[in-house]
Amino acid sequence: MADYFTTAAFTLVVDAEEAKLLDEVIEIAEQLGEVFSSAEANALYAGASERFQAHFPKSDPDRPFAALLAIFEDPTFPSLDTLIWHVPVEGQPGKHTVHVEGENVNVFAVARLLQKVCPSGLPFRFGWAHTALPMRVDAYGGGYLEVSAERIVRLWSPGDNPDASRLVIALRDSACGLLFWNNDTGFGSLKEASVFSQGEADAYRLPWTTGDKPGWLELPGTREILSTTAGHISPALKTAL
Repeated sequence: MADYFTTAAFTLVVDAEEAKLLDEVIEIAEQLGEVFSSAEANALYAGASERFQAHFPKSDPDRPFAALLAIFEDPTFPSLDTLIWHVPVEGQPGKHTVHVEGENVNVFAVARLLQKVCPSGLPFRFGWAHTALPMRVDAYGGGYLEVSAERIVRLWSPGDNPDASRLVIALRDSACGLLFWNNDTGFGSLKEASVFSQGEADAYRLPWTTGDKPGWLELPGTREILSTTAGHISPALKTAL
């Protein structure tokens, strides 16, 4: 047997009122583990602050905390498995430094929580490591997340640019395997392919073909090329091809 750990430790500076709300959200999430009826949930929700209710409005009387529980991977077990605390920033009235650390961190839930509750601290980036004890082959991993108001993006390195031009249009071909789109010459080799940023891809209409439909393929970033693999296929491409 082996024990597996997802460890992370980072800080961000937020408004003091956001830090106070963060405390309340974490406390309520812990209490939800003891709530078993809609009446109990509604009573707990009624006792929450106006700021909490504004951030997590009640749309279903039977599930008043649905907006909060959506943050967690398992809504029936709303736990971050993470130690989060904050202290005032010296010389910056109204600002607090939020500390996040843990050995079994739910990194995406933490990212969603801070994105929702602490907008003044956005954007920020943090890394995590996935390890095993004792050592196990292929048990190690990790990465980085960039959290902004609009999105949460997984990065390959702390200096990675998620908006860099590295998307191409690919088409399955029975003879060549894959063909790649060039805005001027049509489908051909990867070497001649037109490369798009995510924003450009969102606004670009895929070329029409009579056979298989083309899809988007994400190329590896410069810091991402660690083996002879050509990159990973995006979900959109898997669907299209």
